[in-house]
Amino acid sequence: MTHPPPLNPERDALFLDFDGTLTEIVTRPDDARLSPERANRLSELAARMQGALAILSGRPVSDLDVRLPRALWRVGGHGAETAAPGELAATNSTTTAKALALTEVLRGVAASLDGVQLEEKPTGAALHFRTHPEAGPACSEAMRAAAGKVGGFEIQHGKMVVEARPVGVNKGEALARLMGMPAFRGRRPVMIGDDLTDEPAMHFAQTLGGLAIKVGAGHSCAGFRLHSPEDVHHWLGDALAPALR
Repeated sequence: MTHPPPLNPERDALFLDFDGTLTEIVTRPDDARLSPERANRLSELAARMQGALAILSGRPVSDLDVRLPRALWRVGGHGAETAAPGELAATNSTTTAKALALTEVLRGVAASLDGVQLEEKPTGAALHFRTHPEAGPACSEAMRAAAGKVGGFEIQHGKMVVEARPVGVNKGEALARLMGMPAFRGRRPVMIGDDLTDEPAMHFAQTLGGLAIKVGAGHSCAGFRLHSPEDVHHWLGDALAPALR
């Protein structure tokens, strides 16, 4: 894979993962933060792109809202929640109830495993084992059992995390949905991500004639690569440079 070509703010639609793409992977997910400079750059780029910039994350939108400017499109839960600029995410009471039931099943599991953190989400749940990688198989088995008991969830593995998301929900479906909206329609999709959860969106972006950019090492369907979140922000800054001169 090679370095990506420049972003075209007038013609492209940009989709970005959060963890591992805009921020470094950290031991505690709660510690992931954007610097004010990087957050401002995203806001400036979104304005330059007339709103055709979205964050696609496994985090809930409520969590993204404390880490990102609300002037951006925020898609949480791998596509289960969508918030337009300046708006809150709509909630589905049935999905929320099932997520609460899933969380109840997993609380005891997380408490029994050293170094495992349970992340409660309005659309599912995740077990993080970044500080204790040996717990990975136990987390996977526990998540499969819990999802099977509650029903309506699919299992998704990521970097030191296993989670349950609603059946049929993924970032590829989310990207496709956004590309049908006025802010994105008619533009070339560009998807940037670092993990397995980003691959469906990368694949769909390329089927539409767009670009997919993998961040970091590892196999990917993406045709281009950036080595780190720092490289991602440099690449984004290059797209703004003509407007700043």
